[in-house]
Amino acid sequence: MALMDINLTGATFTDYHLVNVGVGAFQLEHDWFTKEDLVIRTAPAWGGTLLIEGTDYTLGMKSNELSARVSAAGPTRQVFHKITIINASYQTGDLYFSGKYIADSNEAGDINDLQDQLGAHAALTGSSAHGAVSAPTANQIITRDGAGRAQVVAPSATADIARKDTVDAVQTNLTNHAALTNPHSATAAATADRLVLRDGAGRAQIVAPSADADIAIKGWVRDFIYPVGSYYTQYPDAASNIDSVEFPTSQRPETLFGGTWAEQWPTESVYFRTRGTLSDTGRASGKQEDQFQGHRHDMMDSNTTIYCNGGGGDRGFNFAGPSANTGWSKTGSPLIDGVPNGTPRTGAETRVVNRRIKVWKRTA
Repeated sequence: MALMDINLTGATFTDYHLVNVGVGAFQLEHDWFTKEDLVIRTAPAWGGTLLIEGTDYTLGMKSNELSARVSAAGPTRQVFHKITIINASYQTGDLYFSGKYIADSNEAGDINDLQDQLGAHAALTGSSAHGAVSAPTANQIITRDGAGRAQVVAPSATADIARKDTVDAVQTNLTNHAALTNPHSATAAATADRLVLRDGAGRAQIVAPSADADIAIKGWVRDFIYPVGSYYTQYPDAASNIDSVEFPTSQRPETLFGGTWAEQWPTESVYFRTRGTLSDTGRASGKQEDQFQGHRHDMMDSNTTIYCNGGGGDRGFNFAGPSANTGWSKTGSPLIDGVPNGTPRTGAETRVVNRRIKVWKRTA
């Protein structure tokens, strides 16, 4: 007989049959019933004699807790567990019971037996538990095999379990993709809406920037720093008078920055000066020729009269005095002045110590 779960409104039963109940207390098919619904007769189908409580039988083992819960769920009812037939006339023969069951009790033996069953079930492994299998079998629980593995069929829906071959296929695709040198149609050329790929030399191109945050390119940087019409001064790289050594091609702006550059004033051997009155004097086509600042020399000799030879050619001086020299004399070459300033250097121009430079102008 299956045990009954608690039913606070009662489960109706009719003509539960017992024979020769005797003088002792007994219980019905289920443990707990309501007093107010109990009917005991000597024949089924409401036939025979109706037994009266207190005269023919008594009730025992009332449950106050169940009585309160049943009464809260409906009409007031008292819940009992035991019946004793006190009228000897009915202690033998047939009795038929009708009424309402409320619940069964769980006895210690039942609970222990249940616990044993649960323990045995919990100890089951592999296919012993609900017919579980490790092979990919429909409508069966999965268990691991002896190596700790289990299988399923190939997935179909997104939420299905993935298998090793599924993952391996993805990994193969990832490995192949990672090995690509031009994935996703990437290109080194400056192409809109394409990923950037370095070319064989490790370079890549983009179009000239527009917004401040755009990537700058070499041509744009060059045009920003050295636009067409700008100048660049190249200084000597070596103490040499050979042009290719003094000003190597590798250090010229066309090599360094690109663009087209023209050397300015390459044959004039000129210096540069700022504007002003002296800078304007004698200038033609932007160039001012060299000159020596105007000056004169004082010549002195005691008791000597100096005459200037007014004839043509070299001009000299005639000294007349107590020991007059009847010949002519003239100013000679520069001499060391007696202090350590070195031998004077003379030539076709007045200049300071210098080195050459090249001035370049960007033309394109």
